[in-house]
Amino acid sequence: MTQRQSRQTADNAATNESTDAENDSSDNYPSGLEKRRHTRVTLHVPVRFLLPDNIEREGQLLDISAGGLAIKSTETPNIGDNVIAYIDNLGRFAGAVARSFDGGFAIEIDSTQRKQDRLAEQLSLYASGAALDTPQIRQHVREAMNKNAELRRSDGTKIQCRITDMSLGGLAIEIADRPPIGEIIQIGNMEGRVIRHSSYGIGIEFGTIAPRRRGLTDGIS
Repeated sequence: MTQRQSRQTADNAATNESTDAENDSSDNYPSGLEKRRHTRVTLHVPVRFLLPDNIEREGQLLDISAGGLAIKSTETPNIGDNVIAYIDNLGRFAGAVARSFDGGFAIEIDSTQRKQDRLAEQLSLYASGAALDTPQIRQHVREAMNKNAELRRSDGTKIQCRITDMSLGGLAIEIADRPPIGEIIQIGNMEGRVIRHSSYGIGIEFGTIAPRRRGLTDGIS
C-alpha cells in the first residue's frame, strides 16, 4: 500500500469514528468571518497544550486553519483563557479560547501575518496530499538526544540538566529544578526562553533560529 493510500485509509477511519463533538467543531471558531478568511483542514493528531495554570495537558486536534484550531479534550477552559498548543511538525500556537463545546474547545490563534501565511502554506500542502513529516511542512526537524548540559538561569545560577531532544528552534530538557515559564536562560552558546513545563522538565524556545546545528552543542558537555 502506498503512503497516499495509507493516509487516505487513516483519514477515512478517523472520519467514520468521529464523535458529535468532532462533527460540531466546524462551528467553534469565533465568527463566520474567520471561517471565510481561513480554510480549515480536518486533522486528527495529538496535541499538547498549556492553560493559564502552566500545566501541560494532552488532547487531540480536530481541525485547524491559519486563524484558529479546535481541540478535543476533557478540559473546559474559560472563554478568553490564554492557551499555548504544540503540534508535532506544525509548531507552537498561542491564542485565547474563543468558544467551548461538548468535548473540547476552540482557540483563535494570535500570530503575525507572516506566521499565518506560513501555516496556510503548510495546511495547503497537507490538503494536497503531503505527509506532515515532509520537509516542506515540518517547522523544525527534531533530533532525539541524551546529552548532559549546564543551564545558566537569569540570576547566574548554574544547574545540571539533560537535553532529551533538539531542533533549530529549541530544546526539551530534563531538569529537577524547573525555572518559571518566561524566564530567559542560557545553555551552551544559545539563549532561550522557558515556554512550557512537562512532567520531567522544561521546553526552551530560542530567541532566534540557530544558524547551524553545531552552534547548539558548542559548550555542552
